[in-house]
Amino acid sequence: ATKPWFNGLDPVRQRALVNICFNIGINGLLGFHRMIAALIQRDYERAAVELETSKLARQTGQRNARLAHMLRTGTV
Repeated sequence: ATKPWFNGLDPVRQRALVNICFNIGINGLLGFHRMIAALIQRDYERAAVELETSKLARQTGQRNARLAHMLRTGTV
């Protein structure tokens, strides 16, 4: 089942989260507690920073930078 906080996001931010989920699984995505809290509060800058400073970011480089941009701006 989808989460209400996910359903409330615009399609671009949803797409970024689906991409993350595809790469690390739903449990991995749900482990980003601070990023999800920021998304719930519509603090997209903080959500992007949480992603940019994560272990995942160190492993995925440019792809992660694109995903953080999507979270930050709601654009591709």
